[in-house]
Amino acid sequence: MNSASPAPDESRLAALALNDQAVPAQPAIDVDDNANATTDTGTAIAVAEKKRLAYAFPPPPDYPPLTPLAARAPIAILSTPSKGRGVFATESIAAGTVVEISPILLLSKEEYYGGGKEGDLLGVEGSMLRGYVFSWRGGGMALALGLGSLFNHSSQPNLSFELQPQTHTIQFKAFRTIAAGEELSIFYGHRASFDDATASNKAGQLSDSEDEGEWGGLAKIPEPAKQLKWDEEIIEFEYLNWIKVTNEIDPEKQPLEVFDAYVLDIPAALVQHIFSITRSIYKGQNDPLHHLKRVRPLPSLTKPHSDPTQPPVEVKMISVLLFPVHAAPENFMDLLTSSKLASEHPEVDLTPYVLPVPKHIARTETQGEEWGKIWPVLLVHIREGPKATKRSKGWERIKAEWVGREAGKCWAAAKEAGRRGENPIASHATETFDPAVHSPTKLPSTIAKSHDTRHSTRNVLSHSCSNLIDAIALLDIHGLRDSSAYLLTGLTIFTSHEPCLLCSMSLLHSRIKELYFIKSAPGSGGCGSVYAVHEDKGLNHGFEVWKFQRTSLGFRRSLAITHLNQVSSSMSLDVDPELLPLIGYFALIAFLLVLVSPALLRKPTAKSLVYGALAIASLGVTWTYMFLYFERSYIEAALRANVRPQKFTAKEWLADVSLFNEAWSYVVATPERWWWSQQLCLFTAGPFTAMLLHEGRRKDIKFVWAYMVLGQIVAISFAQALFFAALELATTNSIPATKQGQSRDAVRAGPLITSCTLLSLATVGISPYTINTPYFLPNLLVMHALLILPLLPFPSAKSPRASIPYSTLYALLGGISLALRLPAFYDLHAISSSPTQVLKTLFLHPAQSSISFDVVFATLGMAIFAIAQSGKRSTKGTLTAFVSLPVLLPLGVGVWAGMYLGLREKPQFDAAQKGKAQGGSLTEGKEE
Repeated sequence: MNSASPAPDESRLAALALNDQAVPAQPAIDVDDNANATTDTGTAIAVAEKKRLAYAFPPPPDYPPLTPLAARAPIAILSTPSKGRGVFATESIAAGTVVEISPILLLSKEEYYGGGKEGDLLGVEGSMLRGYVFSWRGGGMALALGLGSLFNHSSQPNLSFELQPQTHTIQFKAFRTIAAGEELSIFYGHRASFDDATASNKAGQLSDSEDEGEWGGLAKIPEPAKQLKWDEEIIEFEYLNWIKVTNEIDPEKQPLEVFDAYVLDIPAALVQHIFSITRSIYKGQNDPLHHLKRVRPLPSLTKPHSDPTQPPVEVKMISVLLFPVHAAPENFMDLLTSSKLASEHPEVDLTPYVLPVPKHIARTETQGEEWGKIWPVLLVHIREGPKATKRSKGWERIKAEWVGREAGKCWAAAKEAGRRGENPIASHATETFDPAVHSPTKLPSTIAKSHDTRHSTRNVLSHSCSNLIDAIALLDIHGLRDSSAYLLTGLTIFTSHEPCLLCSMSLLHSRIKELYFIKSAPGSGGCGSVYAVHEDKGLNHGFEVWKFQRTSLGFRRSLAITHLNQVSSSMSLDVDPELLPLIGYFALIAFLLVLVSPALLRKPTAKSLVYGALAIASLGVTWTYMFLYFERSYIEAALRANVRPQKFTAKEWLADVSLFNEAWSYVVATPERWWWSQQLCLFTAGPFTAMLLHEGRRKDIKFVWAYMVLGQIVAISFAQALFFAALELATTNSIPATKQGQSRDAVRAGPLITSCTLLSLATVGISPYTINTPYFLPNLLVMHALLILPLLPFPSAKSPRASIPYSTLYALLGGISLALRLPAFYDLHAISSSPTQVLKTLFLHPAQSSISFDVVFATLGMAIFAIAQSGKRSTKGTLTAFVSLPVLLPLGVGVWAGMYLGLREKPQFDAAQKGKAQGGSLTEGKEE
């Protein structure tokens, strides 16, 4: 029976449509002709509606006729170990370059939230796409197409993005120069978070309150600490979250500048004659030498007395400052020669000479002392306020807290204005903080508040600051302000964004005293970005401007040594238990050096001295950078704790930081850094470990494991140089015959050394993929443990079936190292990283510099060893390996060392096998 199903109710379908609009016509729904006649009609309708709704796509938004596209920038999409895919620059990208214009798919709130509310994880929000959407104006969400969804998050991004509703696109622009090889990133918002399970995904969506938008975002201003960590009443400027915006040179930091002046040396008794001449010239005029002292003492002269019977006369001499060369009177020589001094004392030489003198008055004792070495200069401290007190070196603690609190209120008002549909900019005016008047219980009062109203008033001049001035003028008109001052005279202004040129000039004309703003306006700001209105000397008023800096990074590097001295001084005899690991670290180094010293305290040779010099150089360079890393880590830990470095203890530092994990996380993070670090890992995990055991047994070197531990906790190149010196001394000094025989037997590698080195290379291979995962540190620890294990003094045992020739092991390790190195070169090629950029990585970070120079010295040490061995032996394998040095060395010391040692050992193994076949004295060798 063929029964036609009733047409679904169109109004009901329309109500079910995702955007409450009519559903377009869809293909007819097939109904089985043989369907049971007793089928419930209501069920059939429900099934039909469900099928039809599955194809009921809402109509698209009203997109523009033409969507703009950006010219393709020099970029590449690469896979990263910790973030999934990312966008990298293949060439340098200039600041201001439009990198991408991404079309968007606009989702309504109903579509995005699936009929629920934020956080219910319904609709699109319940899928992985929630990490790829942008908050759109009007409450919708936009999914960026193109590259827009591939830019990863960074708290220090190099791209800005602008939502462009008129074209339904998002424009991404470089706001600073981006170097080749650098990842392109944007700022997702302060609520963006990553966990281990989703580290490779994009961050959570940008919420309405944190929409970056064309204003660059409204990130939350950190709340000021209720109780600052240090006790001083004055918080010095370098420790504030605010930085003064000025193009002027601070007089207290003014460098020495000089100009030429005429100087005359005369007896001190006659100086008043010179003063009378200079006073007559500058009478009623500004003296260009007012900041300098007019005389400077000279060594006394001894002249014979007019009476030969009397002893010589001592004449005190001084230098007198006359005139600046550029402002000297044209007839000043005539004034000197025709003066009373010249006529009454013809014996005095009145010929002046030119001398450079300081150009500015000294404002600090240091300036006075240093500049006074050229010519004595006056010292006048900068004084401020009605009581002419010395210039402040910082803010009172309560002022710092008050400024932070007021800025936070202003920022919150800007966000509220944005939610109301206005431009998210707000301002308010307060009394100016005066430490003589205000206290924690009596803070400056707020006079007026305003926000931007250009949208609601449709008046392009209704800026936030303009509205603020109007509000205070209105208060004055109605007599509602207890002040007769003109407009904003003497007031403090807080604003969310830097005022434009118009507002800056209005504030200056209103006579404000100081301004605090949170976010710069690079293209229009009149308080430092485009122009510094507040410092224009051609205007009859000026004011101070302070800008919020997101993190307090003002700790001076010049204090670094002081900080480290404080760390050292905290290590007294009464040792805190948390300092024991650091003390034990250096104690272990001393213990290991004692263990290996017997092998080194023998009659030196020229080659052993070379290795010794190499060890000293390696130690000096790598540990210079290591201590710089300690310093940097210490200061950064103090920053995180919001503590002044002088107050930060070694205990707090070590409790906050895992130095090992922190350093290795950095040196593995990018292709350029890994290019260096991987070399050291491959060399240590492969050839160096096998060589310690092999050559150590051959030459009867004791405690070979100690060299490996020294390499891991000091520097591999340092331990390598010490080991090579021990080998050289063992060769040239007498060894018992039994020991020589044992050393000749060691031509085969046992299963322990083979398996440990191969497994260790495997941990090297996976290291870049464990960054930012719980497996990163365990993987590193396993790698280091595997390198020590085969070097421990286990009982010897023969197991020829499970052993392989050392020549084979070396070649295998070199081949695997080569296979692991090739991806590192490919990664550099993929991001178009040049050799120059790779070399620059040497100095990017102290931890990276220490590792990279360790590679340099390890490579140099291995090359010196190869040269020394080639002179000692003329075997075909040794010569072949030495010749291969220029070819294989660029691939990394791990690759070349494995190949070289394999070729070097092959003839010895062949000779051992031949001796065994002929019944010679050589045996198959002993295992470890």
